[in-house]
Amino acid sequence: MYISFGNKAETLAKLENKIRCGRILPQVAFSYKEWRNERKKYLKKISKKLGDHNLIVRSSCHKEDSKDSSHAGEFLSILNVNMNKLSEAIDDVFKSYNVIKDVDCVLIQNMLNNIVFSGVAFSHDPKTCSPY
Repeated sequence: MYISFGNKAETLAKLENKIRCGRILPQVAFSYKEWRNERKKYLKKISKKLGDHNLIVRSSCHKEDSKDSSHAGEFLSILNVNMNKLSEAIDDVFKSYNVIKDVDCVLIQNMLNNIVFSGVAFSHDPKTCSPY
């Protein structure tokens, strides 16, 4: 299986139906330009798709998760956000990019609790580079 990298939101969307031993939660993702121009539209979309649950607002900056480098943990993700604080949380995640480009994104997912396992998906063993 070959998957080309995009930003975090794009890569997760590409992997969503390909993961066999786990799952990727539904998401709503949008760019900074889309957020600036259509804030209310995206708040409604999030509410409709993800419901009235606590959410996680995750970074999906063009500078992270590329084929050439990882900036894991460099940008803000905000946990347990309710709908009343969602707009502010999205703004704060975008601000954590320092220099924000129109193409930079955030992604929103439901916040999970009581997780038994979580992890990072790799296409190759990070130590040996051998394919899984």
